[in-house]
Amino acid sequence: MKKFVTCMLILSLSAAALGGCTITVNTPENSANSEVSTESSAPESSEESTESSAVESSAAESSVESSAEESQQSLTPPEATGKELLFTWQIKLDGKTYTIPFDYSEVEALGYSIKAEEDTEVGANTYYFGVYPKNADGDYLSVEFWNPSSSPKKVSECKIGEFEVGLDDGMVIEMPGGFKFDENITPEAVKEMYGEPDDTYSGDGYVTLSYKQDIYQKVEFFVYTDSKMLKYSNVKIQNFAQESDIPETSVQASESEESSKAEESSKAEESSKAESSSAPASGTGRDQLFTYEMKYNGNTFKIPVDFSEFKKLGYSIKAAEDKEVGKNTYTIGVTARNAEGKSLNAQFWNGTSTPKKASECQVGSIEIAVEDGVDLELAGGFKLSESVTPEYVKSLYGEPDDTIEGNGYVTLTYKQGIYNYVKFFVYTDSKMKKYTNVQIENFVTGS
Repeated sequence: MKKFVTCMLILSLSAAALGGCTITVNTPENSANSEVSTESSAPESSEESTESSAVESSAAESSVESSAEESQQSLTPPEATGKELLFTWQIKLDGKTYTIPFDYSEVEALGYSIKAEEDTEVGANTYYFGVYPKNADGDYLSVEFWNPSSSPKKVSECKIGEFEVGLDDGMVIEMPGGFKFDENITPEAVKEMYGEPDDTYSGDGYVTLSYKQDIYQKVEFFVYTDSKMLKYSNVKIQNFAQESDIPETSVQASESEESSKAEESSKAEESSKAESSSAPASGTGRDQLFTYEMKYNGNTFKIPVDFSEFKKLGYSIKAAEDKEVGKNTYTIGVTARNAEGKSLNAQFWNGTSTPKKASECQVGSIEIAVEDGVDLELAGGFKLSESVTPEYVKSLYGEPDDTIEGNGYVTLTYKQGIYNYVKFFVYTDSKMKKYTNVQIENFVTGS
């Protein structure tokens, strides 16, 4: 395949310098969300780190279609048009059709494998990157491994949840709808076939076009407009689908449209039920954290909360920074400040089906530190102060899902899903206690 050369842009995760990273997903069906950790035994997730599915055996059999007739049928579902074609998650390589995610065994069939020492355990609903299957010539595949099941598995037992291939890999690449990814590739050709992308980034001699169905379900075209660099153009398909969403056969992608719509409706309904039933007094321990409620200087908020609530507290976004946030997308790099110049450490979340300005969105993630001088209290009785210790947190909420012990600090993360968690970053070094903080993140679809 390749001696890999590419650029990771628009919040992509670069793992070139890492021996392997796990990102715990644990995604509930009513949300989309994540967090990253470079720790091997206690994976976490965050989109900006070194940067939110029940038929495994049958999915393996169907991921590769050797029949040319079946391949052509699966790549051109009659009901799909434009970007919908991409969301069949299919790609044809040298005449064989793959549906992402597919089993690692299919990579082995191509002559690629990972080393025995790299075959570590991947947690349930977790993806793993930084380990690349290589062939006898030393060429490797740019992939990320995905375990959508409810129990831990070895890397070699997982699926390929992200697959990237470029012109320099020397393969005949065909995308859904019969689109040829070859030396004639241009941004205009991509848009003519699949319509306007959700995100476009123009750099010096290249353009990236991203078509997104969800945070971890997208197709990205990286197209060089510089003729000398054209051979490095590539396409990346990422589909960290839940186990129940993985199709039984790759030919059924077009038939999934109706079930997908029904599932979205079901997810929204479940989300609504979950929100209406949650209250601090109704749960115990960690359950109380998953109400996502907090008292912020006496004001009770439930994350996600409309940014308008923080406007009432004097926070605003400059017009120049009030950029558009796509549907079911969160944005970073937008800062809300008050009259004193203090910033709100937050990420803005648009859980609706239409684009909105950041100021019209919700605060889907917020981080509050002792030094911010905020009187913060969480459901269950937690109060933020310099006296907070890991033991204090565990006495209220029990053992966390992930714990990382660093030089003078401990992080404790309680997870409900990829983008639904509460994280305590506790400094044990007395000189650093003012930086102790809490992060509440809850990106709920349909909110």
